[in-house]
Amino acid sequence: MRNRNLFLAISLLLFLAQGWAQSSDARAFIADKYLSTDGHQLRLHIVNRFDRQNLRDHVTFNWVFSEDRDTIARGAFSPDCAPHATSQYLLALPAKPSSSRINLLCVEICDTKGNIILRQSIPVNPKPLSSRLLEKLPKTTEDVMTKVQDGLATSIRTEKVGPATHVTFSLTPDTTSLPELGIAFLLVKRIDRVQWIGNGPMPTSLGGCHAGRYGFWALQQGDRYFEGNRSGVDAALFTDADGDGILLFCDNGNVSFKQTDRGIVVTYHAAVSGDFYLYSVNGKQVPQLIHDLFDHPRTIAPHVARWAKPPLPRSQMP
Repeated sequence: MRNRNLFLAISLLLFLAQGWAQSSDARAFIADKYLSTDGHQLRLHIVNRFDRQNLRDHVTFNWVFSEDRDTIARGAFSPDCAPHATSQYLLALPAKPSSSRINLLCVEICDTKGNIILRQSIPVNPKPLSSRLLEKLPKTTEDVMTKVQDGLATSIRTEKVGPATHVTFSLTPDTTSLPELGIAFLLVKRIDRVQWIGNGPMPTSLGGCHAGRYGFWALQQGDRYFEGNRSGVDAALFTDADGDGILLFCDNGNVSFKQTDRGIVVTYHAAVSGDFYLYSVNGKQVPQLIHDLFDHPRTIAPHVARWAKPPLPRSQMP
């Protein structure tokens, strides 16, 4: 009986991990962390860790290329890659990707039975999102701090930079808790959902990125997977159901969310010093750029195991 329970527990863990293993654990994957375009082609480096099996006709790479969540192209290929080898594959796109949008190549790698070996999403021609937001977001007269209940002490420096409030801070590290050093603030209670652009959907330890990949993610307070640190975050939108709230944006940040009876506590983790931007979002007059990057908050429901399959780009949604 004990062995049977152990077998069931191991099987469950393997089921939960399917499709989310790191590339270092997969038998077939794309080795590139970032991609650059050569005209309208992407040069992929394919890795085969099977012992005897060529990937050709045995493994299929189903791919979708998106810009700001809009699907631009899709397809599938089965590359010629010998066992324990790395090969190159040129993936042709219908046009050169936009230089100003978030370009992602999302891939599901499957075997002949359709079982998913691995899911990957790889940024293409990545550029800092913060500079785009500072340039394109309209200025607002709203005070972003009216949506914060507590936190952001007066010793922290804030200043207006373009349309946003730039927050900079320096901290005295405690060597016993250095990995969790950062700045936290409590949002007003009506804000109950978050969307972020970064690694997800599952939380990760600081300094790590296990079982996660870059993309567009969303959770509502009450979801069992809501709490925890998210790494590689470029932007996070905290709102109520009407879209009223705060946009936090930074460059490759660690941002965590915690549920309390008083509201959501947001922590920006940075050792010793750091900076980020806050922008007040009025649900009645949402800027077009935020419409392009995020879903309407009313589409975000709690208690949904969103980690089981990542959100689709907008044009793929039913």
